[in-house]
Amino acid sequence: MIQRQGALEIHWADQPRLTVLAIDWLRSTLDPVAREIETWTAAEASRLCWSDYASVQHDDQAKAAWLAALIRDGIAFLRGVPQVEQEVENAARLLGYITETNYGRFFDVRETASPNNLAYTSVTLGVHTDNPYREPVPGYQMLHCLIAAAEGGESVFVDGFSVASQLREEDAAAFATLAKTLVQFTFRDAQTDLTAYRRLVKLDDSGCPTAIHYNNRSISTARVPADHAEEFYRAYRSFAHRLRSAQFEFRVTLEPGDLVAFDNHRVLHGRTSFRGSRLLQGCYVAHDGVASSLAVLKRAIQG
Repeated sequence: MIQRQGALEIHWADQPRLTVLAIDWLRSTLDPVAREIETWTAAEASRLCWSDYASVQHDDQAKAAWLAALIRDGIAFLRGVPQVEQEVENAARLLGYITETNYGRFFDVRETASPNNLAYTSVTLGVHTDNPYREPVPGYQMLHCLIAAAEGGESVFVDGFSVASQLREEDAAAFATLAKTLVQFTFRDAQTDLTAYRRLVKLDDSGCPTAIHYNNRSISTARVPADHAEEFYRAYRSFAHRLRSAQFEFRVTLEPGDLVAFDNHRVLHGRTSFRGSRLLQGCYVAHDGVASSLAVLKRAIQG
């Protein structure tokens, strides 16, 4: 191989041919999602994308911009979504492929008489990622507001990658511990019994976070020797403390017709307690489908 200005020449052994590859083209084959991610804090949340539902449905440029923002920030909002039940399924088709779970193809987030999950109550729900006990973990989540609470019920979002970055800078030992320690997550009810082992901070081969798995309601026993237990729980506390910091918590009251989509491998979500009726309908979408939808849409736009 010989590199020349703007290109790479490949001279094949025992073959009388030459291949020339443009450097710009080679760069374009790198993972586009990894290059486009931008972390955010509460102070920077004003730049998060809010788009009009009808525009995203019917205008390819608007849809591409919204999907790109969702991948970049891990979260994006829509306004003007019809306030009808199951419209969240139509919205999910903007992203890709719906993932059905024991909660169904879509689910109602509302106060119920006999809840099997804290989400189905009116009490405060701390920030978390959903379903870390499932294989695979659901990729993206959509929540469509149909009824807003009379009092309270603010939605809370945290960029887990931003928190992990601060943890790495300020407490490198804790970061390393969370990135190497497998912990058990479990969910059980009358019809379901699910268990999976995950690292709270998952890294790729280059050491960059690719997923955050944090759910203090389904975490079980850490798989660590007794003499490392203090190290793990110190790291866990350090991370959990930052996740609850006002520096990272973006709070917003979703109004009827608002919809939020977010990366469940990155953005943690929760809510404040509320009074009165409150109804959000949600669903999960496969993680790979979102990048695929954007890539196909860009090809169509470019012709």
